[in-house]
Amino acid sequence: MAWGISPKKTAQVPLHGFGTDKYLAIVFNAFENLNWKVSYADDKGLIAYTPISWESYSEQITVVIENEIAHIKSECVGYQAFLYDYGKNEKNIELLITEIEYCAFHIQTDIEGNIQRFKDSFYQHPGINLSYTPLGAKDKFTHLGTIFIPRKNYQVVPVLIAVNCLVFILQRIIFFAYVFALNQKGVSDVKEKSTAFGKLLYGGIERNLVLNGEYWRLFTACFSHGSVSHIFFNMIFLAYIGSIIEGRVGKWNFLGLYLMTGICASITSIGFRYEEMGVGASGAIMGMFGVFLAYLSTNFFDAKARTAFLISTVLISIITLWPSGEGIDHAAHFGGFISGYIFGIFSYWAYTKAERSKRYFIRMVSYVLILLAVSSWVFFMPKYDLEAYRKSKDKMMVDLNLISSYFYSSDYDTLTKVERIVLLETKMIPVIRKNEIVLKELKNTPLPSEEEKNAKHFFKYYGNKLKIYELLYKEFKTDHPAYRKKMQQLTDEIYEQEEE
Repeated sequence: MAWGISPKKTAQVPLHGFGTDKYLAIVFNAFENLNWKVSYADDKGLIAYTPISWESYSEQITVVIENEIAHIKSECVGYQAFLYDYGKNEKNIELLITEIEYCAFHIQTDIEGNIQRFKDSFYQHPGINLSYTPLGAKDKFTHLGTIFIPRKNYQVVPVLIAVNCLVFILQRIIFFAYVFALNQKGVSDVKEKSTAFGKLLYGGIERNLVLNGEYWRLFTACFSHGSVSHIFFNMIFLAYIGSIIEGRVGKWNFLGLYLMTGICASITSIGFRYEEMGVGASGAIMGMFGVFLAYLSTNFFDAKARTAFLISTVLISIITLWPSGEGIDHAAHFGGFISGYIFGIFSYWAYTKAERSKRYFIRMVSYVLILLAVSSWVFFMPKYDLEAYRKSKDKMMVDLNLISSYFYSSDYDTLTKVERIVLLETKMIPVIRKNEIVLKELKNTPLPSEEEKNAKHFFKYYGNKLKIYELLYKEFKTDHPAYRKKMQQLTDEIYEQEEE
């Protein structure tokens, strides 16, 4: 059994005097017998991939000969649930060693022919070699702590992980110190002040704050997280995808893609989420999965490696993008993923150019064009101040209860009719007039489409209630039954609304 971001099992087998060429020819035959697809072969080793099945979406099998020892490794290609290989790698090692022993016995009669057949199959691909396999730096992970260690083809990702973790720790320390200081001073509105401070400290994306000019939040939100589990799983996924593709796209291009897709994810998020603050690196991380999928849709990776990666990448993408669960910013995930795929196509196009100047030009143009296209959406987004809208509604309902009390509260039972009329004219009618103005203003307030239907119901209900109470006042003052029919009509409309 093996655990980790890149679960693996290794074994060392002596050549027993076979020699490198003979032993690799035997391994080549063993791969064929097991139906493991050889992706790379040279005079030092081989790389193959196990078939896709319900039990496995492929492992990478590497055999390298050094100092008369065969170093055999089976490593999971895709992301493993719970970071566990379910015994697949150990089983692969056992199968291969058994098959090698079988082949070593049966191909002795034509060993030279098998060696030549192996050499004829030598295959090299620009993205694959024994020192840097399709797994990239992923196969260097031995425990969780290694995701923080920079190495060849893995330099920007550990810095991003460290920055995210440092920001998370500092934000918690500063926030709790601020709340503690407020409590020590005996401040009465601690919750209100701490909420306002938290919005500034965490730099999350909130629609109205961004549309009011705080565009820096589109960037800072990518480095803030809401909980320990939030940052833990985000960093695991960042280490996974970053270790595979940083070396492919280049460290500075990786950083650019990460930041650009993160900003695109933030913009998409505020386009679909009208309130509450969003934080997290998941939009940028899904952007890198989009980049990876774009590369997998080209011939950049060898076909066997591409198939192995594709299953895991598609599964992770579907699970992450599927709109389920509370508190998950699916819009950010979707925006990051789609923009990442588009960026990835441009990135691959740049990769195909031999001249460095052309590669840089294509990348910069893609950054500018895509970012301009997405950010232009910001200027057409309507502002929705739902918090102010709901506060106004709550205050109006309080006023409605106050208006009702002037008619039905026992506090006024001792008043004469004249005194009650004076009370209604001086206390109730001004409240009605004030709320008629507020109601008119609310009707002109921009609201999201899903809020509009409820708002229309509320406006009609509240307007009818104000009219009924004004008619009650007139009836009470004049003792004239003429107002009764209209009041009944308005009451019927309210009942009809409640039944809808």
